[in-house]
Amino acid sequence: MPTAPTPTLGDYIAMWGVQDGLLQQYRVIFITMQSVFLSFAVTSLFAGSAAPAEASALSKSVSPLMLIGDGPVLPIAILAVVAIYVIRQLWVPLCRARADAVSLAQFLALQVEAGGVPEAPVKTLKDFQAGNRKDIEANLIFQGLRKSPGRGKMEIVLPRVFYIAWAAILIVLAFKYGYIALLPRGV
Repeated sequence: MPTAPTPTLGDYIAMWGVQDGLLQQYRVIFITMQSVFLSFAVTSLFAGSAAPAEASALSKSVSPLMLIGDGPVLPIAILAVVAIYVIRQLWVPLCRARADAVSLAQFLALQVEAGGVPEAPVKTLKDFQAGNRKDIEANLIFQGLRKSPGRGKMEIVLPRVFYIAWAAILIVLAFKYGYIALLPRGV
């Protein structure tokens, strides 16, 4: 039975490149999706705020779905729920897992550079993704790789920026359509 070739530093660097490329693509997909959702929400929210001469042309292009109930309240609220769900349940977990795969590839490359015994890249990645490599997760070098400043901004700060944007849209929506008032009605 032939034995598998011993992985080289180049194998780990290639793994790193693939995992990092996938991570960047995931981020682009999610940021683009949130941007499109926010653009639709803002456009819907302020579609009726045009000057009177522009209002008639603009109102012809407004979808009937945007006017369910009291203005675009329901569609924007549904879109906000979907967008927040995407951030919490898809964007953050998927990008965090892929960023961990990038950190794993960096860790394995560092081990080989330090003279460590090379591990099978694909098997190690699959075992790690299945949660079967607690030894790697407990390693201080690996933990340090996980805490890069850029990663923190992409995993924590950027999703929070989108949460704040959605909260602002919902607050403006609530004020605009009278669900929240600064002064009691009739004053």
